[in-house]
Amino acid sequence: MTTRLLLVDGDLDNKIFAEYFAGLDIDIDFASTGVEACAKALETDYHMIILAIAMPDMRGIDAARFLRDNLRQDKPVKLVASTASPIITRKGRTQLDAAGFDEVYIKPYTQDGLVQLITSLSGDS
Repeated sequence: MTTRLLLVDGDLDNKIFAEYFAGLDIDIDFASTGVEACAKALETDYHMIILAIAMPDMRGIDAARFLRDNLRQDKPVKLVASTASPIITRKGRTQLDAAGFDEVYIKPYTQDGLVQLITSLSGDS
């Protein structure tokens, strides 16, 4: 089964990510803002959405809350918070959990790191 992934980050080079997943059974879409991500997620059933915490129009936490409240309950999606901060406080982790995130990914994005993340969360389904 093909994994459908939405990667939301304003600073991405989509060509790099297309190369990361070439040859894998992963169909990837991109969004650069939280508003765009929410709109795409309402139109498409994704298996996983990786949301940057810091975005220009909407915080990742707010986007996650919106998605958890508005996506189909019979098609659960894994939400991953993405941040460049190597340190997440206990309070920060509690906020991410309360917003509905399943996991946290610390940037920089790497091919191995993303494939490992997708594989580990796909096994959770």
